[in-house]
Amino acid sequence: MTVTAFLALLGVWFAAICSPGPDLLCLARIATRSRARGLAAAAGIVAGIVVWLVLTLAGLGALLAAAPSLLTILQIAGGAYLLWLGFSALRAGVGQLRSGRRAPFPRADDAVPAQRPPAGAGLTGAFLQGLFTNLSNPKAVIFFGAVFTRFITPGMGFTPQLVIVVILAFCAIAWFGGVAWGLGLPRFAGKLHRAGPWIDAVSGVIFLALAVAVIVEGATSL
Repeated sequence: MTVTAFLALLGVWFAAICSPGPDLLCLARIATRSRARGLAAAAGIVAGIVVWLVLTLAGLGALLAAAPSLLTILQIAGGAYLLWLGFSALRAGVGQLRSGRRAPFPRADDAVPAQRPPAGAGLTGAFLQGLFTNLSNPKAVIFFGAVFTRFITPGMGFTPQLVIVVILAFCAIAWFGGVAWGLGLPRFAGKLHRAGPWIDAVSGVIFLALAVAVIVEGATSL
């Protein structure tokens, strides 16, 4: 890969991970409630990205070209998860708006243990939600299956591929980790937490709209 091609790849990569989508919505919902869980969700998102990177280098683009029905299956499965995620978020947001109550806001990043779920379960749940949100992201399927593969030349050795994975994963860690850390700052977290029910409700509507669009697109291609 030439320097010019690599810089172009970095530009496309930053545009892809920084653009609004399910990953950032998921991160916003979690990080405003707990910085630790936000960082765990960011780690899950990056883990999903690494999975996509490895699959792409292993021949995901060629596999999708040879078996278009696989893309349809991935779209419908991803849409189904987004549908569940959207319903859960919308139900939580509407429930809090109707009751007028909000989840307790943990000061000093969860300084009151009684108001928190068990640390292991909470962090694990946040990590898995970030992971599955990324893996079900229709934007990820399209990007890695159609765009990213254009930068991978046939015959590229293992070492260059490993370098690409490490650099892109580091960029993703810096971006999503930075977003989670920033949203967890008291000056932002307090205000965002007060708007938590609306964030949940709006996120739920967006997730549901994305899910319907993805499922319909996948179903029409059968």
